[in-house]
Amino acid sequence: MTVTINGSSGIVTPAIVTSGTEQVGNLTVTGAGAFGSNLTFGGSQVLTTTNGGLGYNQTWQNFPIGATPVTQRNNDITYTNGTGKPIMITVYATYAAPSVCHMHISINGGAYFTIGLGSNSSGGNFAVGHCIIPPGSTYIISITPGGTTTEWAELR
Repeated sequence: MTVTINGSSGIVTPAIVTSGTEQVGNLTVTGAGAFGSNLTFGGSQVLTTTNGGLGYNQTWQNFPIGATPVTQRNNDITYTNGTGKPIMITVYATYAAPSVCHMHISINGGAYFTIGLGSNSSGGNFAVGHCIIPPGSTYIISITPGGTTTEWAELR
């Protein structure tokens, strides 16, 4: 892996150092054990990977549909990923025919983007969307036109 920070670059191999240290100029990668390493530049930590990232020591959790923020999920309500790790969400929605359903997400209040699209051309009126949410980020799902969330699961 070639890494460039503040004009100083070098090749670090392997990308995740499981033990020991690799040094390239002011760039240091230190192994912190399996599935973890620290990246420092000039003595300042710039990146830490621990616990293996997405999917490592995480399980799928189904959330009932409702408006209680901690234990339930629904569209048009803002949630926060407070797990300290990235999570993945999967949302299933139904909508009235005949139409096309768009499932959008906004992360940290940014612009909405499409994560799912449904069409009744196959005989069913449903849409499924998936997205990875960074740690500490807020997220909100919008389903148009007039979709209804029927299932929500998160890998957390």
